[in-house]
Amino acid sequence: YDAAPEASIRLGDRPGDKASIGIDEEHWSFWSTPYSRPGQDIRSPDGREFLQLRFKMTSEDFNTFGRIDSVGVEFSPLLVEELVGEVGLMGEGLGTAGPPEIPAGVDTIFIYDLLARFGPNGSTGFDGLRLAITGDMELLKMEVGEPLVEIIPDSSISSGGELVLFFPSNRIGGVSGSERLRLTLRATVFNFRTDFNGEVFELEGENLPQSIEPGDAGPMLESDDVVVFAVGKGLSVLSQVALSSPVVTPNGDGVNDELIIDFTVLAAESTESRIGIYALDGSLVQRLVRDDRG
Repeated sequence: YDAAPEASIRLGDRPGDKASIGIDEEHWSFWSTPYSRPGQDIRSPDGREFLQLRFKMTSEDFNTFGRIDSVGVEFSPLLVEELVGEVGLMGEGLGTAGPPEIPAGVDTIFIYDLLARFGPNGSTGFDGLRLAITGDMELLKMEVGEPLVEIIPDSSISSGGELVLFFPSNRIGGVSGSERLRLTLRATVFNFRTDFNGEVFELEGENLPQSIEPGDAGPMLESDDVVVFAVGKGLSVLSQVALSSPVVTPNGDGVNDELIIDFTVLAAESTESRIGIYALDGSLVQRLVRDDRG
């Protein structure tokens, strides 16, 4: 470094110069959405050798600063060496390349394929599966193996857009090779983009759940993703939605402290209305309204 020419006479880079920082898409995933409280699950892909953390601290007092005293990250061995999922449509949409497109607010039959690959040393495997979407979801059929054979889960829970399946009698994995699992689902989605986010887990044991990554889970589907898009006109039931202000800042200064939401419900004698505040990751922060309106 000391032998390098002075900046005024050198050409090119000098040792110690800082280069621009880009995103290494080949080796790193993109930044996850922010974490707002302790105990949240890591939303980055599983099975990575390195983990990078970035902290941002804010304060209402200009003269106050923040400091990190300690950081704790809990991890465990993978349940599956490689775990990919893929969603498609039953019927005409089956085998269509790219994410499926469906009408919003209409009951639709989906195929959700899951491929679990186990290494030569085997893995723990799993006997539970959790799927979550922003909408309603119901399990119609569950199949495993190659060729696929229908099985009945030992138990299941379906509520609030989340489907949880328990199948200890038909545990997946534990030996070298791959296992295939297929779910046939009835779901109703309302958002323009809906992700079928999922994870697998084991009922007994200390290992953490493992997230399902999008990818090619089988030859029958060609979306290579867990995303569906809702297209077409919006629902006619909810009409004339209006906000009193494009922004709300409830800081007590008397300006935009309150937000008035006006909406009209059409063609429904009585329907449950839900209004809530959600974080960017889709989690519910506060339920504001949940009542019947006509």
